[in-house]
Amino acid sequence: WQLSRAGSIIRLMGIFLLSRLGVATALTFDGFIPFEAGDFVAYIGKFCFDYRPEFEPVKASSDAGDLTLEVQNDVEGTLTPMGKGELYMLLFDDEQGHWKQAREGWQSTSCADKLGAASASVKIEFKDNSREFTHLFHIREHRRPRFWYFAFIGCGFEDRGLERRISYQIHAMNPTLGWQQEFSLDHSGLVYVFVAGLVGFTLSALGITWFGILSPHAQDPPLKDHPYISLLMGANYGGCASCLAHLAHYWLLVHNGFGSLRLRFLGIFFGISVTCCMYLVALLASCGWAITTKALPNRRTFLTLVTLVGGTQGLCELIAEHAVSKSTKLYAYSSGTGVILLTLKCFVFSWLGFQVKNSYEAEVDERRKRFYLRLGIICAIWALTVPGSVLLASTIAPWYRHKVVTTHDLFSKLVALMLLTRLFTGPLTPLSRENILTLRHVRDLPIARRLEGWGQLPSGEDAAAARPGSASSPPMSLGIQAGDSPSR
Repeated sequence: WQLSRAGSIIRLMGIFLLSRLGVATALTFDGFIPFEAGDFVAYIGKFCFDYRPEFEPVKASSDAGDLTLEVQNDVEGTLTPMGKGELYMLLFDDEQGHWKQAREGWQSTSCADKLGAASASVKIEFKDNSREFTHLFHIREHRRPRFWYFAFIGCGFEDRGLERRISYQIHAMNPTLGWQQEFSLDHSGLVYVFVAGLVGFTLSALGITWFGILSPHAQDPPLKDHPYISLLMGANYGGCASCLAHLAHYWLLVHNGFGSLRLRFLGIFFGISVTCCMYLVALLASCGWAITTKALPNRRTFLTLVTLVGGTQGLCELIAEHAVSKSTKLYAYSSGTGVILLTLKCFVFSWLGFQVKNSYEAEVDERRKRFYLRLGIICAIWALTVPGSVLLASTIAPWYRHKVVTTHDLFSKLVALMLLTRLFTGPLTPLSRENILTLRHVRDLPIARRLEGWGQLPSGEDAAAARPGSASSPPMSLGIQAGDSPSR
């Protein structure tokens, strides 16, 4: 019941967050210019452009990137929407004298200071009774890739006329990337990463499906009834769904320049569910629950902890998608929320190591001792990937940081899941006929019997009657207590 409630909380959080999302403005930025009286500045976003070395032979163009600005007056009957005041779009590259200088006094410096620090600018004017304004920027880089930052500034606007409704669309492209020209350089190549991840998760899912459902020995008793097999199936299927959602987002991005934030967050949500299922498998197995013991110590505490890890990670990803950040740092590793998430993960792995050590020392069966030893090694490898992500996020160059950290996180999760799957389906598997039949027996008991004698499960004739044709070996007690749900 506690497992079911934790899963329901995570699902409800995902549905709520998903309902708050719309269509992504991934690399096509659009919206309305927020006019204010006097001088104002509106930061729009950033994009990483590739570069062309000076010695590279010029074929068609020396431009490393293109940026198209389209502005439209959406108020009917108003041909001069600007009134008194001037509106500019500014572009800053990431050099010290441009963006870094402008960002230090972003809200306090004057229009002239911002114009002076800009790498490129254009004054937005509607001429000849036109309602549209279009301008094309050619981005040239010869030394290295750079992030470029976009902003609108207004200078000297009066209070009246602030009901102006002027929309904009900014379309950035990387022509050097071929079919990935819609991608910011720090996202290029991720399609191949998710294709490889999809192949890996699919192979692992096929393995656990064969072991738990399709193979002859999985039928009597059905291994799919065991919670560990159910959780591992959920983790593998969730990994496939996560990669598919990301690939669908990137497919839309290639074709329309927008992508879909709903699909991208679905990918993130399924990825979080994979992590939570893996935590549950490791934590439950580390204390021997449903393997050798009925006890689940501090179950509410660690189930709440797993829910917090999943919820905090989802919050980090949601804020990172919605926040218009002026920094190239990754939110999940540089923000206060990200620090909390990393602290929770470290606590989970510390607790996990403590539980595995105790179970290993208390176990007398040599085969199960080897199982706990392997489980401890897998968890140690998995735990080491957390500081690895932090190290990569803080040392990799900004124009490669996002895709390197994403690749590391995806494949570290995939490798850990494949190792866990192999551990529970290989020769050291702790799953036995007794504990699987016990779970089936609890599920099949009438409600009235479930309310009686929760401390011990029926055995002997009662157990045989509840599962016709099964072995007569006494079932293991899993410690179901009053008030628990009858579901497995």
